[in-house]
Amino acid sequence: LVLLDAKREDTILVSVWDNEMSGFGASLIGEFRIHAMEDLLTKGSNVNRTTTTLAEWFPLLQDDGRKIIGKFGSTTKLHCQISYIEGTLTELKMKPPGLTSEFTLVTITIKEADHLPKMDHGAVGSVDPYCLLVLGEEQKFRTRTCKQTYSPSWEESFTLVADADLSGEVLLQMYDWDDEGKDECIGQVKLFLSGLAEDPSKEWFDLRSVQENSFVIGQDKERARVRLEIVMQTAEELKAEKSQMEILFDGMASDNEGTILECCSALWQMLSVDEDGSEREGLSLLPDCFQVMANVLLAGVLEVEAVRANFLPRMDYFGLCDPYLTVEMDSYSVKTEVVKTNLDPEWNATLKIPVFQPPPEHGKTSDEATITVKCYDWDKVGEHDLIGSIFLPLQNWDAGGPGQEEWKLLSEPENVRAMRPGEPDKMVRSPVIGHVGKGSTATIRFRFNHSQVCSADCQEEVAWGIAFSVLAHPDNARAFGETLGGIAALSSLLRFPMVPGSNGEALQAAAYALGNLAAAHRPNQDLIGNALAVQRMLHLVHGEFPLVVKQAACLSLGSICADHPNNVERLLACAAGDQSRDPLTTSCGGIGTLLVMIRDARPDASTLQNASADTDLWGEVANACEAAAKAIAATSFVNSGLFG
Repeated sequence: LVLLDAKREDTILVSVWDNEMSGFGASLIGEFRIHAMEDLLTKGSNVNRTTTTLAEWFPLLQDDGRKIIGKFGSTTKLHCQISYIEGTLTELKMKPPGLTSEFTLVTITIKEADHLPKMDHGAVGSVDPYCLLVLGEEQKFRTRTCKQTYSPSWEESFTLVADADLSGEVLLQMYDWDDEGKDECIGQVKLFLSGLAEDPSKEWFDLRSVQENSFVIGQDKERARVRLEIVMQTAEELKAEKSQMEILFDGMASDNEGTILECCSALWQMLSVDEDGSEREGLSLLPDCFQVMANVLLAGVLEVEAVRANFLPRMDYFGLCDPYLTVEMDSYSVKTEVVKTNLDPEWNATLKIPVFQPPPEHGKTSDEATITVKCYDWDKVGEHDLIGSIFLPLQNWDAGGPGQEEWKLLSEPENVRAMRPGEPDKMVRSPVIGHVGKGSTATIRFRFNHSQVCSADCQEEVAWGIAFSVLAHPDNARAFGETLGGIAALSSLLRFPMVPGSNGEALQAAAYALGNLAAAHRPNQDLIGNALAVQRMLHLVHGEFPLVVKQAACLSLGSICADHPNNVERLLACAAGDQSRDPLTTSCGGIGTLLVMIRDARPDASTLQNASADTDLWGEVANACEAAAKAIAATSFVNSGLFG
């Protein structure tokens, strides 16, 4: 229960009543009082500079102040946790989440270094430098590694949160990356925040050794140094320049997971009480905010540079070909333009594919861990003809991508009979032979740009933020649908197992976000259906998940399939992996899965275990069944013959 406009001098009265069903009203059992100043602020613990919390057992008292004695002769008590948050709603919105009211943001750009020493042993090799930036125990950042150079260039910026009094120091350590063994420290720079404030224009800083604090001498006998650009902003300066929303999304785009989690949590809580829609409307003024939210769900972006193909076979009647490429990974697909009448086409196109997090398991031989490139011959009439394919497993790509650029096109698998009795036949893909008798090839470069891999908590919080930000807001839903991988990443969340001890909150958030996206902007239904969301929703309905998860999936299915024949067809074609082959799922696919849930729904085991005499055991069951009925009704408007 939330009480607004509470004052320090207020007294909080908590009363416990017995609800009478006979019509004579409720009877007071007992009550207790909390004095905000005397009890809460003196006995409570400070969570942060604005929040004080008190959690304990409070004895219930009668009107005359005597304690209530319960059935077994003990004092009746009520366990409560009460928090007092200081400040008005407007002031609280103006404070960056997780930060005190007094703070300084320090943005450090690590630009370059020179005169570095040789670190690799032997006659060949030089140094592979990268930098670590540390402030306190939680704020830690790392640059990329520059290979084999004494003069690396990074141009990477990091934002740190410092106390307003500028106490403490920022530690920059430079390391030499080693593929075997432990990375060696080249040197370090200690940046005292108070000194930076006095002389912010200084750029070049000498590296000193960790052990002796002496200058590091480079391979050219000069002092090794690093060039930094430092910008400091106080809380007042920041608030004058940026709105609360901008501060939130700046934090969400950082490399610090704690900051990302706090900002995602603050965003959805702010949007959840946005009764007049002003906060959601304000999101439309921040052009990149929806891509920032989508990036929290991604592990990186795979850039595919489709350069050209050579020696393609003749596919058309007149002996030519109209080729184009498609690149697919984990149900996400992109394609190049068609090059007309050309057996050696050049595309020179860069395609981007989001990599969902957590990343596909390295070495896993499934479609979800494989990049599939297909070359097609475009046809004006009928289906396009497949020329050949390339398959690349996502393994050992942490350094950026494979060094190979030229790839052989392979044909569709053919059955090859075994040479020896008793051995099984094999399915073999043969190289595609082109028009000059040579194997067809494609020149394609792959580059995997990693991003901050966030925890399941971050994914859950940002999914709730997306669900509230697009609720009944067509412009926001359209903008999120246009992000790189946003909808597909939400669909990807539906396939993850529940966090132990949770009630499937992350699954609920992803399902509601997809449902709201479909309801607010109908063109999103195509994107959601193509991202396998219908099949994954049905898996939630069919599997061993809490009823609240099933309810969220059913409500979202209703929005996704409403007035959309293709998604209804997907629903009918999917039986959610039903191994029991129930007659309902056998005869009508996903509709049968929904009907089976209505037929077999029972209270969750956890609900039964924690139930009391007054617990409504069938309330969640009724809600889930109602949601399933709504999903069936939504599909019946598209195909009225379903109930036959």
